[in-house]
Amino acid sequence: MAHYDSAPVSLLYLPAMVKNFRSSLFVNFFLIVAAFWVSILGALHMGGPLISWARWILALYFLVQGVLTAFDHVRYGYTNGASDNATGTAAAMVTAMRLWENPVPGLGVSVVLTGAEETGSLTTLVHANKLVDAAILTAEEEIRFHCIKTATWHTGDFDTIWFARAGIPCLTLTAQDKNAAIPHLHRPEDVIENLDPLLTQLAVDFAERVIRRLPNQAENAQINAISPPADPGQSAIQSH
Repeated sequence: MAHYDSAPVSLLYLPAMVKNFRSSLFVNFFLIVAAFWVSILGALHMGGPLISWARWILALYFLVQGVLTAFDHVRYGYTNGASDNATGTAAAMVTAMRLWENPVPGLGVSVVLTGAEETGSLTTLVHANKLVDAAILTAEEEIRFHCIKTATWHTGDFDTIWFARAGIPCLTLTAQDKNAAIPHLHRPEDVIENLDPLLTQLAVDFAERVIRRLPNQAENAQINAISPPADPGQSAIQSH
């Protein structure tokens, strides 16, 4: 799956701003709650001059936030979306085509292209499931995939977020730079000239290998679970 859209250009996605994105979300959430209570107290004529000053300060803060958020969108409009997320859409479709042409026994394949994906950024979610296990093993065992590592992401959520929260096994493939950021994200520079097509090809190859590993991984786990121990001192169930 992938999301089939682009994004409004935003100053908030400048490299210097992105590294503090998660902290900014928490600060804004706190100030939104504070603004609600300040408004209630003001309406009840409680708090005196302190509440009056707080209302003006909060109003000024959110006005500045609105200007920063909209400034580059007014100037540049929407991003071209070459990386975010034409590459993801292409990778999803090519991976599916390969699996349709050479099916994995017992596995149905569908393509899901959503219109929006970034929701619920305030909570932390750890992906731990059979797909992640298969991906880690694939990256460890095949030399061409050694460059693929596990990572964290705090700038927003990916397409998989609601699937993961529902307990559906999933993982996200993303190309991050040395600063754990996605280059040109939500910026005018997100154009095809700044893409590395080899990364998209690598993502397709890796996704296909991970999916094709799943039946063998499940079969091996079942065999290990029912195999008799090699000697009385060994357990019949092995952990992987």
